[in-house]
Amino acid sequence: MRPPESGRADLAALAAALVLGGASLLPGILLRGSEGWRKCREGVLSEGPGRADPDPLAGPLAAAAGARTLVATSLFRPDPDRMAGPLPDPAAAAPVPVRDLAGRVAEGRLHLRWRPVPGSSGTHLRVEGLGGPGALEMELEGERDSVEVPIPGVAGTALVRALPLGPAAAAGRPPEARVSIPFRIPVEAVRATAASAATGSALLVLRRPFDGRLLEGEFPLREADPVGGLSSSGPGGPVVDFRTDLVLEAVRPAPPDPGSRRGALSFHPDGRVERGEDGLPLEAGGAGGRGIEVVLRGPDDRRQVLLVTAGPR
Repeated sequence: MRPPESGRADLAALAAALVLGGASLLPGILLRGSEGWRKCREGVLSEGPGRADPDPLAGPLAAAAGARTLVATSLFRPDPDRMAGPLPDPAAAAPVPVRDLAGRVAEGRLHLRWRPVPGSSGTHLRVEGLGGPGALEMELEGERDSVEVPIPGVAGTALVRALPLGPAAAAGRPPEARVSIPFRIPVEAVRATAASAATGSALLVLRRPFDGRLLEGEFPLREADPVGGLSSSGPGGPVVDFRTDLVLEAVRPAPPDPGSRRGALSFHPDGRVERGEDGLPLEAGGAGGRGIEVVLRGPDDRRQVLLVTAGPR
């Protein structure tokens, strides 16, 4: 393709040629004009009126016309690169992406909504960052515009990508619709089913929402262990994350219950006094002297205490 400057160069060359041609013809025109005027006067004086002299400007004007023709044929040639191309085909429209892709997290699920592309046969979704073993891919047919996806992870950011399917994507790959959705699933320590002050261990039950229901997992821990871990969601189900920001700080005997009867000892069936792990006699009535506290520490030194009343298992 010829550069845009070539047009300006052609105009400049034409102007220069016309100026030079006119300058070269001007002396001849003036000379012939003065000579013609002289001959005209001599003819009039010698021969009298009635004889016309040829036009003195005919020759110079013909030469100037020839110069213009030469310049026009040599400088102004049709430029194929400047010819207007074919008009754009209105049928070849740009591919349309999936519109209004958005999501939210509730009850351990990722709720996604979007606007399908008109003329498409469905929508292809790819979801990353849910905490599972890999990315989740699905093809939703027809005019479906929403889906709910369970979240096995406990915290992170879900990256969702969407593309139309079928004829709408055949003419060319449309821009990919994307959305990032941060999430954090609450995990609660609900109870301790067993504990031992002697070994500093406890069995804790944690609970979190998953796929629209409350799911529980049981975790054996020792003092200074982080509370939580991974647990199965059921037979054939995915592994679910129960990790928390808590630490098992201590497993210790609970102080006596102020409301219990003091002095009334607890006895074994053979008559022996029932004693706790510390060797002290256990009192009958209430949980005084028989409970074990499981102390959990969280951020900002907040504490949560779980009480095991049945003794070590």
